[in-house]
Amino acid sequence: MGIDIIIPSRSQPDQDQFLKHSLASIASQDTSLAGHIRVLLCLDQGASVPSLPHGLGFDLVVLHAFGSGQVAALNAGIAEIRAEFVAFLEDDDQWHPSFLRLALQTLKTAQKSPTDLVMVSSTQLERNPDGSVVRVNDYATPSGWLLSNATLKQVGSFDASYRFHLDSEWLGRAAESGVRRFHLVEATAPIADHHLSQVRPWLYRVRMQSNQTCQLVRHSLPLPLVQRLVHPQSGMSSIARDPKLLARSRQERQRLMERFSRVPW
Repeated sequence: MGIDIIIPSRSQPDQDQFLKHSLASIASQDTSLAGHIRVLLCLDQGASVPSLPHGLGFDLVVLHAFGSGQVAALNAGIAEIRAEFVAFLEDDDQWHPSFLRLALQTLKTAQKSPTDLVMVSSTQLERNPDGSVVRVNDYATPSGWLLSNATLKQVGSFDASYRFHLDSEWLGRAAESGVRRFHLVEATAPIADHHLSQVRPWLYRVRMQSNQTCQLVRHSLPLPLVQRLVHPQSGMSSIARDPKLLARSRQERQRLMERFSRVPW
């Protein structure tokens, strides 16, 4: 058993610092269930190799994509997958030390055979660069995804025609393929639909917009297992300040509505 972890990354002023923290969070994992870990650092076209820390305790492979942007980097990593399980972590995000262990426990409990189509996702704790908490984000960005290789092969790579909502498009195809998803939530999070609709509307959308393929699973910790950094270079920040990018985002959301009759969550 082993895990290949794909980290898409692009050249920008804080890249080295982001990668230092994201790679350290992988090195800190409780890997009693993980087996061999290999990290695929996938740089988009034209990006220079960043300064990387040493002695992390896992294999680190640097790949270059044949195109620019996040999708090209992600797909470059997917093309090199060899392990039984696959995880994603964006270069500006971090995992709690228990993420891999808890995600693997959930996945292995749900998986009835090696060809069973299953995946795990997670809520996320958003923080500012100064460490202050912004909010809990219930949407399942790829930084909280762990899935079997069989699931990834069935659903396929990311759609390069999407710039901002590539994860929603992929989740839509996953639901169509019959992938069962288990969304990890904090120990105190509600999991009954009638409670969700009252106090955690975004978590309720995860359930409803997954086309009923997503089940909520509580873990034992009080905070999300994934920490997401909110900063000016992020895609969502770019959308907020650039009308052209906002229009592109809305166009992609409309395409999702036309394709799936919803924006998959």
